[in-house]
Amino acid sequence: TPRLLLRPWIEADLEAFHGIWGDPEVIFWATRWDLEESRAVLAKFLARCAEQRAPIAWHAAILRATGQAVGSICLQPAPWDARELEVGWHLRRDAWGQGYATEGAALLIAEAFRRLSPPRLVCAILPSNLRSQQVAARLGFTRYAENFPHGGLPHDLLELRVSRTPAQPR
Repeated sequence: TPRLLLRPWIEADLEAFHGIWGDPEVIFWATRWDLEESRAVLAKFLARCAEQRAPIAWHAAILRATGQAVGSICLQPAPWDARELEVGWHLRRDAWGQGYATEGAALLIAEAFRRLSPPRLVCAILPSNLRSQQVAARLGFTRYAENFPHGGLPHDLLELRVSRTPAQPR
């Protein structure tokens, strides 16, 4: 997009990755308190995604203007059903409310439908996570299950069918 570049995370991004995964306001379910914990999580994501077909990966959302990573936009096999593809987003707190999650996720969603042709994409969001619920709604996701146990907490499961694909951002 004009504002964002999405690319897979790399080991050299560790500090930026930790800026997201080390913030309990962003990753409240699994905060990594030190750099070494974040290094282990990043290594796990890199290994899991290395065997996947692009665009399946954990992508760094990079601001074109500054080169800074402001978040993570992922497309991965859903942890609860590997036949499904899950979309997710996690942004640094100082990047909240600027449309980056919607913009980055819309780009990845369009690429997923174009390259992989799944019948739908899914996401899991806590009912209390209003910001993410709003992003999902802007992207065209609709709820298909409530109180689904995921990560030890009840989540809403949402889906985006190919007929509802969001317009690619400009």
